[in-house]
Amino acid sequence: MLMTTQEMIFDYLKVQGLVPEYDEDKDIRFKYQMRNFVVSNYPDDRQFLQIMMPFIFDVTAENRVAALEACNKINLSKKIVKAVVMGEGVFLMTEVLLDETPEPSVMVPRMLDMLVGAQQSFYDTLREM
Repeated sequence: MLMTTQEMIFDYLKVQGLVPEYDEDKDIRFKYQMRNFVVSNYPDDRQFLQIMMPFIFDVTAENRVAALEACNKINLSKKIVKAVVMGEGVFLMTEVLLDETPEPSVMVPRMLDMLVGAQQSFYDTLREM
């Protein structure tokens, strides 16, 4: 039986010592470099992988415009990273389409590093405003 994308990612994270856990939606939650990450569960699309960094910044009425401008800069300057305001927080996410033989040990570290770099760029952009 073929492993699902979620199962492959979960097993990879476990081997790396990142202590992944499934939540009630079957999303995978884990920490990497003291930051929270979520691998979204898309059971009907085995060839889609989304890794998120939720709530990297609290959005208020006072800082909403600055947060949106910083998100826009990230979206224009970073490969495969999306920065979005969702409710009262900024989320970063990477999304990729997988081939028939995805290799988590190649994709996941790069995706995580891209998110960490985008988080730093987001904070740097806010400081420059």
